[in-house]
Amino acid sequence: MCHQYLKIDLGPKVNFVIGHNGSGKSAILSAITVALGAKANATNRGRNLSALIREGANAALVTVHITNKGPDAYRHDVYGDKIIVERKILKDGVGNYHIRSSSGKIISTKREELTAILDHMVIQVDNQLVILTQDMAREFLNSSSPNEKYKVIILISYT
Repeated sequence: MCHQYLKIDLGPKVNFVIGHNGSGKSAILSAITVALGAKANATNRGRNLSALIREGANAALVTVHITNKGPDAYRHDVYGDKIIVERKILKDGVGNYHIRSSSGKIISTKREELTAILDHMVIQVDNQLVILTQDMAREFLNSSSPNEKYKVIILISYT
């Protein structure tokens, strides 16, 4: 990706603006999905994670802050009001996770803990109906029958 440093607040008071082609919308989606554990091929931007690192750089760090409030919060006594997921990707293919509490303390470095958080919050980064890339949407629209499109709309409206 081409961004050296990019911070985006997707909080509850965000006013979304449709960006022009090349403004980075797909890059943001890719960064979020990779930070939350998706494989590089799920982004349609490369075969491996090192392909997602900005040209000329040796590493990339993607950080996602997840709100963790309310009666369904995940281990609120441990994480607090926010869970911070950091994924570091290195050119040599090695990388790691740091899962932090609201205060910034590292709680876990294990993928299993991230999976437990995502399962608890029903975040499905590998579900094409949850995260639909531009390429997958284009392919679906061009190759599916009207009947298949209708079935997807019905499925979405029931969830």
